[in-house]
Amino acid sequence: MASQIFFIGYMGAGKSSTAKRLGDHTGHAIADLDAMISKRMGMSISRIFETLGEQRFRDMEGVVLAEVAGNPAFPIVACGGGLPCSPENWKLMQSHGFVIWLDPAFEILFTRLQGDGSRPLLKAGSEM
Repeated sequence: MASQIFFIGYMGAGKSSTAKRLGDHTGHAIADLDAMISKRMGMSISRIFETLGEQRFRDMEGVVLAEVAGNPAFPIVACGGGLPCSPENWKLMQSHGFVIWLDPAFEILFTRLQGDGSRPLLKAGSEM
């Protein structure tokens, strides 16, 4: 039986804020994977990208997901934007719950991300 909800979507889609609102509404704890990684590594996501590189961040993302998936303490999970690109991560999410893709219109994403200097992939000039 599926016991967790995993929010996925592009950067700026509202994964963390939606998870927080649902957690507040239901009284359930949430796991925000980016926040957990940042805390564990002792630096911001941008700093992790700058100093350790994207691959190290993606590796850590998989490790933290593996710790959270199936953990009843975290029924609501906000995933990083790139997390579902890994087939292993995708399988792990599907085997432990419902995966919900937040898909706002491009205009909404653009407005939310415009001028946001905290997003490492935007700083690097990567396309969305």
